[in-house]
Amino acid sequence: MDYLTELQKLLKEEDAPVLDSHLELSQSQLKLMEAIYKRNTDISMQVEEIYDIIKDADQNANEVASAARRERLLLESLMSLNDLLGDVLLVLSDTHFEHLEAISGKVEEILDICNLEITTALGQRLDPRIHEVVAAESSDEPVEAVIRILEHGYEYREKVLRKGKVIVSKGWEQQ
Repeated sequence: MDYLTELQKLLKEEDAPVLDSHLELSQSQLKLMEAIYKRNTDISMQVEEIYDIIKDADQNANEVASAARRERLLLESLMSLNDLLGDVLLVLSDTHFEHLEAISGKVEEILDICNLEITTALGQRLDPRIHEVVAAESSDEPVEAVIRILEHGYEYREKVLRKGKVIVSKGWEQQ
């Protein structure tokens, strides 16, 4: 015999309806508690899923930041290599010139592949967005034309990474 039936026998007949109402209340409370437990379990699982999503997003953000750092390092290395080759080409004799010119061509191909654009060129009109004027000298070139490049400027995805350091013409001065 179960506990509730035994309890009903112990009580008088007039107490039976009270016991039945308590029994119904206890069963509804039990159902409510089960529903609350199930809902808490569902919420706990959702919280765990959200935690996993946040953890994955954080890991992805770290990977993106790391890739951006590697990309920036590669671009800076390419800029430095191109500048170095330009400097070496100016210093070496004609016998080595052809070899370094070939290497310089390869570096320019790599710059193109990486979408790294050299923004400085002789004869180019001064553009403060991409040029830093170091000096102005007299020349036959038009006023504010680039007549010497001290350091190339670079753009990557339409963003200026480094302004070119240039000397511009201030036109012809009579002495």
